[in-house]
Amino acid sequence: RAKTMNQPAKNPAEILAKYKPTKGTSVITHDEYLKQTAAISSQVIQQAKSDVAQSQQIIIEKAVQRAGIPERFICKAFDSYQATATDSMRAKKICQRYADNFTDVLKKGVCMVLTGQAGTGKTHLAISILSQVINNGNTGLFITVSEMLRAIRGTYSPASKKTEQQVFDDFILADLLVLDEVGVSIGDDEKRKAIIFDVINGRYNRMKPTIILGNLTPDEMEQYLGFRVWDRIKESEAPVISFDWGSYRRKQVQPS
Repeated sequence: RAKTMNQPAKNPAEILAKYKPTKGTSVITHDEYLKQTAAISSQVIQQAKSDVAQSQQIIIEKAVQRAGIPERFICKAFDSYQATATDSMRAKKICQRYADNFTDVLKKGVCMVLTGQAGTGKTHLAISILSQVINNGNTGLFITVSEMLRAIRGTYSPASKKTEQQVFDDFILADLLVLDEVGVSIGDDEKRKAIIFDVINGRYNRMKPTIILGNLTPDEMEQYLGFRVWDRIKESEAPVISFDWGSYRRKQVQPS
């Protein structure tokens, strides 16, 4: 067995001298050290929060760009909607409540229908809902009926980069779909109704809400979409808002 050697104990003064600061350096107390460490930690945390916020904003901006919102409407929000009469105030309130309660809307698959003449603010309010929904971390898409039909028909070309099913999935799987210009005549009526039915029915089966916009009366909209589509929209307890007041755009161009 190896023999252990007893090491002589060091003088405490020798140990302390080892940690004695050199000339020109200063010594801080334990409390001062903790304060400095806390201040540095706070700065690091704030910078991290700022970096996360910037990253989230970039993600949101990219999501909004992917949502297909027209450039003219990209900055539309509830705050900038001019509700000048009782009916328009009511419309704004219903739309705001729909956006605020979108978690429940999504669970129940509640749709919404905005009808009325052009220039009354339907698109403004629909995009206000869509933007808020996206800002809260959901997925959304804005598209007109004609754009949707062209996108699906475009998959029939050999040069198409997407299959028909992939394009249908784009429309069906988004948490919120805003379908504008319902009522525009394009192509064969029966084929149009069949394609719209496939999209709305796919969303209906997945409890995905859809907002329908058109310059039609509710009866005209039912005729355009077809009974089967209209029945599914109404079954979701969708609020139907009639924008039956004058055009804001016409008021803006009237000479003073």
